[in-house]
Amino acid sequence: MPTPSRIPVQCFVALGDSVTEGVGDPVPGFPDRGSHDQLADRLRRLNPALVYVNLARRGLQSHEILASQLDPARALSPDLVSVIAGANDLLLRRWDAARFEADLGTLLGAFPGATCLTMTLPNFSVPLRMPPTMTARFERQWVQANGIIRRLARKHGALLLDIGADEAFHHAAVWSADGVHPNARGYAQVAQAMAELLGLPGTEAAPPAD
Repeated sequence: MPTPSRIPVQCFVALGDSVTEGVGDPVPGFPDRGSHDQLADRLRRLNPALVYVNLARRGLQSHEILASQLDPARALSPDLVSVIAGANDLLLRRWDAARFEADLGTLLGAFPGATCLTMTLPNFSVPLRMPPTMTARFERQWVQANGIIRRLARKHGALLLDIGADEAFHHAAVWSADGVHPNARGYAQVAQAMAELLGLPGTEAAPPAD
């Protein structure tokens, strides 16, 4: 795994869809903010002059993230980038593994010299309670998608948050009522995990799901 820089981050840019945007239900006792906004708050404690731009927009597939967010992100010359994609590719039933791999590979390879974060996808069939026939098809694609993400993270030296393999994200307590987005508790857990990947000092673990 790459070693995160100890130099405070100067510019943090997030690319992605609704999960990076921070769409989800509030939960009492947790910040009503997405994980990337929470991570930016922690980074700003180390560098009050941090530039943070969240380019993510809900509903986008990987090729749309590439088309609409890559150029604005590169123009900012970030030293920390988050690239999370693939959920809509799977959930909209337009799964094209080769295209997803090409799109994500382009995104992860577009920021030489920057620290890059990426994340595997949770098993949406659990919170969505898909019927067995849909579950079988979805899970085959989900396994394939996460294999691609893990492979590309290794290839491009990205820090990988592997929530697809994390049992904590199979628990209803971290999901919004729609079964697609984390709730505030889930976002707090993701923010904590990203902070740990970056080796940030002074982070406190989010309470585990009951």
